[in-house]
Amino acid sequence: MACLHRRIVLTALARTALASVALLGIVTADVAAVRAAAPRRAPAARAVRGPVYGGGFASAYQRAGRPRVVVFWNRELSEETGTSYSGVVRGHSEQRTGFDGDELYTTNDTEVRAGVERNDLQRRSSEFTERTDWKFESTFLSGLAQSGVNVVDRTMIVRRSGRKAGNTPNQQAIEMDALQGYADILIEVLQTGDDGAPSGVSFKVTAKRISNGRILAAFVTDGQPPVSTARRWVAGPNGYERAAPEAPTMGGIARQLVNETLDALGAGLG
Repeated sequence: MACLHRRIVLTALARTALASVALLGIVTADVAAVRAAAPRRAPAARAVRGPVYGGGFASAYQRAGRPRVVVFWNRELSEETGTSYSGVVRGHSEQRTGFDGDELYTTNDTEVRAGVERNDLQRRSSEFTERTDWKFESTFLSGLAQSGVNVVDRTMIVRRSGRKAGNTPNQQAIEMDALQGYADILIEVLQTGDDGAPSGVSFKVTAKRISNGRILAAFVTDGQPPVSTARRWVAGPNGYERAAPEAPTMGGIARQLVNETLDALGAGLG
């Protein structure tokens, strides 16, 4: 009797399993049929990357033929037409003390080298620490590039133009050849200390067309970003009031400098 009961149970389980498999097959077939009948979606169009910064600059820059731009960061294009060199003499002295048996001895080695050194009158001392200056410069350059500006590197084009120069080359002539051969617009960004500026520094920005010297843009700014009006409410002595605006970050100041430069350059090109 017990054996018969087990057979009945096993038979019922087998029938249930077969029914589940059949049902799964029907559902799978129905899903496949629905998918086949559904209209196929066209693949999403790949977005074409354009300038991150819009405004009037993007259209003016395109109309101008996307001119090549070189940036002089805290460096002036000097009116000097020749390069000055200074004679330099460097010495190195080393003293050694030791024992030879029981006797103390001292020796002196002196090395003197003479040569010439170029006087770089165009490079200005930065108002920032080196690390902060690097961050400002890199944010400025990448901001231009991400906005669609055709940026060329000053060091690279000068090296390409001065490959055959001697030991005391005319750096000004080489630099001018590089600008005329590889760039169309020069942007100078100079720094000066300013206690009233959020970063302690104000910037003078000048954009010039290299072919004819025409000034396309010139302005002075402290890089203060616009104050956001969407400030949260906080509890104050007289009830709820708007929170004080947050102090701008160095990155925000650098990006504001990019935006103001593009606005001014767009107006000059337009």
